[in-house]
Amino acid sequence: MRALVKKFNYLTKCYNYYYLTIAITKSSRIWEFFQGLLVVDFRVSLLNIPNSRQKMEREKMKRRKIIGLIAHDACKKDMIEWAAFNARRLAHHRLVCTGTTGNRIQKVFAEQYPDLEVDLTCLKSGPLGGDQQMGALIAEGRLDILVFFTDPMTMQPHDVDIKALIRLSTIANIVVACTRSTADFVISSELFDGDYQAVPPDHQTYVSRPV
Repeated sequence: MRALVKKFNYLTKCYNYYYLTIAITKSSRIWEFFQGLLVVDFRVSLLNIPNSRQKMEREKMKRRKIIGLIAHDACKKDMIEWAAFNARRLAHHRLVCTGTTGNRIQKVFAEQYPDLEVDLTCLKSGPLGGDQQMGALIAEGRLDILVFFTDPMTMQPHDVDIKALIRLSTIANIVVACTRSTADFVISSELFDGDYQAVPPDHQTYVSRPV
């Protein structure tokens, strides 16, 4: 039992889950303990991205932002070129990409900028759940900017996920760029590398509606 408690304390420190206390006094509560551990692991360790903004009413965007990068197949070339051209500015921030896009960006960075250290996390491929993972980050207040190069000329098998992702971005009032021109304007803005206080979205009317 002591070893179990020691292991749990180690995990909670790793996840920065400061305020969790679980009292295990009887052997009959071991299963309850493990259930709690699973909940903590799901809520806190999502992609290992620090949850500095617990609610959708986000605090001020910091200088080092968390940026999501997604591109449909027909737009991947544009995304790779854009990311490579802006590599040194992007390197100051944390990048989160869907699977295929992220792997290709990593490869280009390694080839063209071998000395550049880039903090890049790859999710699953978009149609396999990557878009939903990105949406979860937005809903948790863990994404500041979404650069999503969409292909308007091709039907997508996960179209509902794409619409949900754009909808969540609008709800959370994060920065969204769906074209290369828009992305150029965003990354060229003086706000890109500075602090920014977004107007917090107010959904209290919806939350408190009678049901």
